[in-house]
Amino acid sequence: MKRTIHSIPLVMCLVFLVSVISPSFVLSEFYEYTDERGVKHFTDDPARIPETRSRKVRVHRETTDGLSDEEKAARLKAEQEELEASRLKQQEDMKQREERQKTEEEQKQAELEKQKKLQALKTPVVLEGNQILVPVTLVNGEKSVTAIMLLDTGASVTNINNTLASQLEINGGKRGRVRVANGSMAKTLQTIIHSMSVGPKTVKSPLIMVIDAKGPKMRFDGLLGQDFLKNFEYTIDYKSRHIIWKE
Repeated sequence: MKRTIHSIPLVMCLVFLVSVISPSFVLSEFYEYTDERGVKHFTDDPARIPETRSRKVRVHRETTDGLSDEEKAARLKAEQEELEASRLKQQEDMKQREERQKTEEEQKQAELEKQKKLQALKTPVVLEGNQILVPVTLVNGEKSVTAIMLLDTGASVTNINNTLASQLEINGGKRGRVRVANGSMAKTLQTIIHSMSVGPKTVKSPLIMVIDAKGPKMRFDGLLGQDFLKNFEYTIDYKSRHIIWKE
């Protein structure tokens, strides 16, 4: 009676022996993936791959068939050094990118501060014919009033009308008389208030003159004179309708 040799178990056994004995089945494997910022990463540990990137992993395999143990060890060491060099490069690239972002943010912030500072040196004005009407803030004690005044380089002293003087609660001062534009004489009151400001520019303890002028109501509340203007350098931008103050 002939014995039957079952071929399937024999084949499996041979495959097992070949896989154990032959080095041609030993593979060196590492993984490559790109994060959400576009940075490439390399690792030999698949557990370090983020779950969100696991579907876009590139596997690198390298056969070590025909290599001695020393050559395998050398190749493994080289691969590890390559992975470490790649990791260090990624860290350096990230550091440089963060530094660039920081520099760009600082430059952007500096530009914003510059624009903000330049904007603060501008005071909007109203042009009516050859007249320049300027917003002026006057402070007397606890009273603060922003009035519209005519910029007048020919006036040596800033003067205001009775209405504005009442709002500032100006009562005492040196009394006198002055000839006004229509040729008539008007009563005056000279006094010192706490401060007077136009945009970013302020004069402390200015002398102002209250003029009790008769006649039609004017578009402005007084004249901004040279006693204020001489303290600062400025230009008038008629196109944009601004006073541009120098720092």
